[in-house]
Parts: sequence; C-alpha cells; structure tokens
Amino acid sequence: MGDHALVISFQPFRGQWVQAIACFLTHSNATADELTKLLLEAVILLERSNLFVDGVVTDGASWNRSMWINFGVTKEKPSAEHPCDPQRRLWFISDFPHLLKCMRNAVCSKKIIKTPKGDVKLDHWEAIIEANELHQVGLRQCHKLTRDHINPDPWQKVRVGMAFQVPETEINYYLLLESKPEMSVMSHFDFQFWSASVAASMSCLRFQDCSKLDDCDASIEMRELINKLSDAMNSNRPANAMRLNTSQYQDIQNFLDYFVSLKKWDDDRLLEKLVIGEKARVANLRAKGKRPREKSRDALRQEDYIFSDSTDIGLIVTLKGTLELVKFLVEKCNFQFVMTARLNQDALERFFGLVRQSCGGNTHPEPRVFAQLFRLLSVYSLVKPMRGSNITGGNMVTTLLNLDDLKSKTKQERQKAFTDKLDELVINGIHLDEIPDIIESFNHDHNYVLGGESIDEFALSYVAGFVSRHSTRYIKDCVECEKCIKKTESEKTEVDMLITMKSKGWLTYATDALINLLRVIEQSLLQASLQSEMEENFIFVVLD
Repeated sequence: MGDHALVISFQPFRGQWVQAIACFLTHSNATADELTKLLLEAVILLERSNLFVDGVVTDGASWNRSMWINFGVTKEKPSAEHPCDPQRRLWFISDFPHLLKCMRNAVCSKKIIKTPKGDVKLDHWEAIIEANELHQVGLRQCHKLTRDHINPDPWQKVRVGMAFQVPETEINYYLLLESKPEMSVMSHFDFQFWSASVAASMSCLRFQDCSKLDDCDASIEMRELINKLSDAMNSNRPANAMRLNTSQYQDIQNFLDYFVSLKKWDDDRLLEKLVIGEKARVANLRAKGKRPREKSRDALRQEDYIFSDSTDIGLIVTLKGTLELVKFLVEKCNFQFVMTARLNQDALERFFGLVRQSCGGNTHPEPRVFAQLFRLLSVYSLVKPMRGSNITGGNMVTTLLNLDDLKSKTKQERQKAFTDKLDELVINGIHLDEIPDIIESFNHDHNYVLGGESIDEFALSYVAGFVSRHSTRYIKDCVECEKCIKKTESEKTEVDMLITMKSKGWLTYATDALINLLRVIEQSLLQASLQSEMEENFIFVVLD
C-alpha cells in the first residue's frame, strides 16, 4: 500500500495558471533512479504537447539530490543537456523558501556561526526580542518576532512560514544602530525573510544599551546579503521582476560569491585545526614509543560545515541556475523580465493544501482518497467560475441573496449613531493644551499595563505618518490643512527614525499635533479594552 504521494505539475513563467499533470503513490519514497525516469518521461510528454520545459524545481530531500547526480548536476554545472533538444539546457533548482528555512534552522541549532568578519550569534535575535517585550500591549515595532522563531519546536522547524517571518532586514537596522549610534540612515530592504517590517524598527532602538549587540557586525553583513537575495529570488510583480544587469541580478551574484568564500574560509579553518590535532596525536604516540600512521591533509575528517551538504549544494546550484536561466530567457526567448517567485514550489504546496482541505477533518488522507482527490482537483481550475461571477452553485447564491442584515434597520441606526458621535467630537474638539491632562486621566489601577512605556513612540510616529499620507489625498487644495498633519523632512525629530529607515522617498512625517491625537486614541482603545468586553458596541465605549 502506498504511503507517499509524488505529484508533478507544470507552471509557466507567464500567466497565472498551474496544472498538475501526474500523481504517483509509492511505498516509502521513490528512489533516485525512479525519479529520473519519471522526470524524463514528463519532460518529453510536455515537450510533445508544445509546452517548453526549461527548469525542474524540487525540494531538498536526499532522493531528489541523488536524482540531480543522475543528471550530472554539480556545483559547477547547474544544468544538464535537454532530453528533447541537444542545443538547450535543462536547469535544476531547489525550492528557495525551503533553503531559507534550512539556513534559519542552522542559526538556531548552532547558536554561533563563525565568519571571517566575526560571529553571527543567536543572541542577537534574543536581544531584539527582549527589547520588544518591553511593550506587552499597544503599539510595538517588532510584533512579528517571537521566541518561537529563535527556539522552534520540531514541528516549527519544518514550517517554511516560520522562516519567512524571522525578522532580518529590520533586525539589521537595530543591530547596526545599536552598536553604532552615529549611523542614522541606511538603505532600506523590503523583503520579509527575517521580516522587513520588523527590521527597520530595530534601528530606532539604537540608543538603548545592549551588551549582546557589541559584536553584531558579522550578523549585519550576512542579513543584508540574505535580505537582498530574498528580494531577488521572490519577485512576483513586473515592477520588481528580475532583468539582466539590474541590482537584483547582482544581489544574487554577490551572495553567491559570499557563500562560496565563506565555505572556503570555513574549510581552511577547520582543516588547519584538524592538522594541528593530528600532529599532536602523532607526537603523543611517538612519545609512548609507538609508530603512528600519519594521515595526509585530504584524508583528515573535517567537522560539519555551517550548513548541511544538501543546503550547500542546493543554494549554489539554485543561484547559479537562476542566473543562467534568466539570461537564457531574456536573450534567447525575448523575455523582458522573469518573476523569480515562479521558480519555487509554492503552487505545488497550495495543491497539497487543497487536497488536505478537501478531506475535511482528515488532513492526512489515505492513498486511495488522495488519488481520487487528485483526479478531481487536477481539473478544478478548468471548471472553477471566474472571480466575481454569479455562477457559484450550491447554497452560496442563496446565502448571498439572503443577507438581510445589510439592509436592516438596526444596522442603519447604528451607523447613524456612530456618525453623530464623530460629528459631536469634531464640533466640540480638543485643545492641544488639554491632551496631557487627558492622557494623565487614563492612569488607573491597571497602570502596569497602560503605563507611559506601553506606547512605543517610534511605532506611534510611523502610524501617524501613515494617517498623514492617506489624509493628504482629501485636502489637496488646502495648504493650511496639509500643514496641520504633515511636516517636512527638515522638521523631523528622533521619534521619526522608523519612518526614515523604512522610507524609499515616499513616506510622510506627521506633525506633533497628529501624533498627540493618535496617542489619545491609542490610550482610549487600551483603556476601553480593559473596562469593556469586545462586543458590537465597543466602538461607542471608545468614543465615550
């Protein structure tokens, strides 16, 4: 009885459609020889159907790596001769999100990674979490980074999503500015591997004393390179797609050079260490009157590399293959750009997710059920109604036609009451001089939750800038109104540093008046959340 499912699907470089073309059930995993034959047959059949196959994407399983060997794929040669055309190449690529997950797990397991420029320590992540835990409620800069990211359990280690949420870019800012307060501006990186939304906020904590971040230069360098690599390898829009001779193309090459040099440096360091140990062993045996058998340098057994062999070859082959494939598509196939997010297994993962969801409560279907669901889901996209159409089938149409609450009198009355309450607040207004007294009135028996430190000033300034930017579209003809909510870059203060770190030139700095207004709103929300349960009239409790 089969206990493993092997699915082969086709995904084009252009277009949004993906089609599963084959499903196989095996007892245990399929061997490398079997995978080689299946892959060759799939490529040949697709080519006969006028579908061009230029790349093969797999995960990092050992049997997939062995299949690469059967095709002659090595670190120096990331492609093989195409089975249907000797003039073409067939590139092999490892699923990039899984490679990032393996790199994250290596940092978590080894705690310390040595590089030529210093140590990359897990304590650097720990320091950021400790700074984040100062704000248990309310606005926080680093709300996505948790201890589960740096101390994952066995199940979390295999989750790719956990690796993508580990803050990296914004952690870089925090590490750099924590150790070098004189640096106030850095270039912004905006991908989520080691989360871009968290990283920039870390730089705003640079003035805090943190002994764990005194030696974080090596961590900053590695994270900058990984962050740029993540941007380049996960482009999913024409605006950020990869083109030849662009920054994304060079970012991949830069990381590849860094990774190869790091491997060579680590090999030399470990080998020299083992040579010294071997000399000591030989000297000790000779001192005892024994005749030792000396080993050559190449015969010495080296310690494990920073990353596993699978991750090592997977990264190098994937990055080299991506560069060569992009060059081939642009120069030979008249592509203007390539969205590199297509070079991973996201579509296949979504397909497996559909299979599990289709089984109801049984998220691990038996082989026969899986095969039946595959046949149904493989044609699902062909019979699925277009988005926005009114042909939904089943009870969905009935449900949509019976949403009486949308026109209910109660709903209209609540909307009118809410609008009247807002009008009352706008008409009466609050003078700026009254704001400190209002904030002071919020202090009560729960001040351990709503103390002065519960609102992060950097995060508050960033939210205020967001409000300011979206408000200016409604007051384009009023210069005075714009001055009330928006200030120039020359007027920015220290609390605006988060905006500076995340901005690419388009973010807005909010005035002190708008920041104070949002501070009152934030305090009101926190106070109301303690005094009232979350229910339909909660917004009126906040307004009162």
